[in-house]
Amino acid sequence: MDIEEKQQYISTLPAGSLLYFNGHTMAYLGMDKNKNFVVSDLGTVVDEVGDIAIKNVYAVTVNSLDVRRGDGLTWLNHINGVISFLDPINLSACHVTVENENFIYDGTEKKLKVRITYEGKEIYEGANSHVKYSNNINIETAIIEISGVNNFEGTITKNFVIEKESEKQEENPDKEDAPSKDEKPGEEKIQAAQINQVNKKIRVEKIN
Repeated sequence: MDIEEKQQYISTLPAGSLLYFNGHTMAYLGMDKNKNFVVSDLGTVVDEVGDIAIKNVYAVTVNSLDVRRGDGLTWLNHINGVISFLDPINLSACHVTVENENFIYDGTEKKLKVRITYEGKEIYEGANSHVKYSNNINIETAIIEISGVNNFEGTITKNFVIEKESEKQEENPDKEDAPSKDEKPGEEKIQAAQINQVNKKIRVEKIN
């Protein structure tokens, strides 16, 4: 998991989730101005920029994960585990948009541009979702499976068609009308599914 994926993953956690790296544990507060903030009992710290100058603090502090350690790397770089108190969200409660659902065969692998959001936040592949393709080279119906990981669960399956060029021309002899402003090609709203309310479970995860 790279830094961007890690930051996006942490941003989906509820306030109060515990983040940790070797020798330090902190409580997640939330995101502000594209920065993740935590509160913790702090001994020493290094500023976000400038020379590596270790400062003694010895107090409970609120700071972003951009502060550095003595090796020059940020807290975000070092975080390698999470303890969260929540039930995973099913992908069926998310909004899924795809760029294109039909392709002309040319012997190369075809992939859709998939965008998933939940309550206005984008769900990034690798951080909270995994995309798997099959039958996406030859002339046939290809399959894409989007699976939830970390804070998300469940699978969404979509099909798209790879056609011969001649078939595409026969089916579309005339130029299609451009979509109206209210229409977005390939967009599909996944209806929100009810999520069963169960006793909260403690989940411990590695996010290296």
